[in-house]
Amino acid sequence: MDSSAAIGTAISQHSGIVTLAAGDDFSAAFQSNAWRTLATATVATIMYSILKPVSQTIAINVSVADADGDIIRCRWATASNGVDECGGVCPPSSLPAGTSIYPNCTILITGQIVDDWLAVALTVNPLSSVPVQFFVQVVSQASCTSSPTIIGKSPQQSCTLILFGQTFVSQLILINNCGSNVTIIDMTTLAFPGMVRESSTQLNTTTYYSDLSRTPASAQLGYQVISQNAQSAQYCFTFYVSETYQRVCPGEAYQQRAPIVLYQHSDNKFLLIRDDTTDRNGLSRFSVLDSSEKQYLYRLKSSNDDSNLLLIISYPSKDVLGYVGNEWRNEILNVTFEIYNSTTNQWTNGTIKKLPNLFTEKYLIEWNSQNFMMKKKLFSIHHKFYDECENVLAQFRMRFRWFNWTLIKYNLELFSDKLPEIIYFFLIAIVDNRNIFV
Repeated sequence: MDSSAAIGTAISQHSGIVTLAAGDDFSAAFQSNAWRTLATATVATIMYSILKPVSQTIAINVSVADADGDIIRCRWATASNGVDECGGVCPPSSLPAGTSIYPNCTILITGQIVDDWLAVALTVNPLSSVPVQFFVQVVSQASCTSSPTIIGKSPQQSCTLILFGQTFVSQLILINNCGSNVTIIDMTTLAFPGMVRESSTQLNTTTYYSDLSRTPASAQLGYQVISQNAQSAQYCFTFYVSETYQRVCPGEAYQQRAPIVLYQHSDNKFLLIRDDTTDRNGLSRFSVLDSSEKQYLYRLKSSNDDSNLLLIISYPSKDVLGYVGNEWRNEILNVTFEIYNSTTNQWTNGTIKKLPNLFTEKYLIEWNSQNFMMKKKLFSIHHKFYDECENVLAQFRMRFRWFNWTLIKYNLELFSDKLPEIIYFFLIAIVDNRNIFV
């Protein structure tokens, strides 16, 4: 159960397993006004109550999962043929005009009267009929209409496979988009037995975070959906608990992702030297040398215009091979980068996000549809890069200086080619810049 004294909520869910013999008849149904959620082969989960500002159209996404990989569709609950799925609140007539539902389980709704409670009843089909019911409470418009942003380690609506008995650790990040005069008290979480969520902690004026952990038991095999809500923002993802290792969740096609290797030198050690002067945008330039510390390979510098891009340029050809953009020097780092592939004559993009943590410096890297992490623990001298299986891919550290006036240098060592070496250079420049200006 997840509870928040600050906002007065207590939310939980429960699942059960029924064993049937051949020839048995068994029915599980939502009847009349017995408001409860029943799950069969298909799992559908949503908060029991959602707050919605008056006169504002919001999209509500119902999280659904099916272990057999069946195509899932949503429809309004009905009362027909002797089966009452909605207990006198059958949509859409029971809901405000213009409310609509889409087969992908997205609902668009606009409440017009403050303090209205809207009962929403729908059914997930086709092979099994799973009822889903929840309330939408219409509230007054807040002084700031910008909903917060919820970011998690697991992508929105994704599925994460874990073994029972294996501890899963994650983190939720909440970005306040209303400025420092607005404070986020807490968020609500629809979790399942065994999920532990720490209280929300404020990192700075705009960023809050909460740690999640879970060690599922053997009785919790199958799909479990977790959802977080803050104001009208919603973030959901799915667990699939298994007894045996699988590459992906059931019903998902496994795609072998070949690593994209661009401009990879045979040398696995590099030296980055920071210039003692800055360019017109206040950025320290870097030179990248091979392990002999004699051959120049790249230069890192900002663009010559006001776009504030971080460029990487090959040496001696002076070709631009990649860049980082999107305000990569501000306090909340959430940027995109692109790297040029001369073989395909195309640019391949990725993202870098800084994750708030009091004791470990963390950056989440998305590249080639995979997630990687860069971490530096408190009191450690190394920044280390990890893949999704926690294998160390590379590490770097600042070289010791005897005198303050000597040039700052970084030693980078690679242990894998899963990531292009250019991404490591980008991260070193970003970390160096943030240590100077933040």
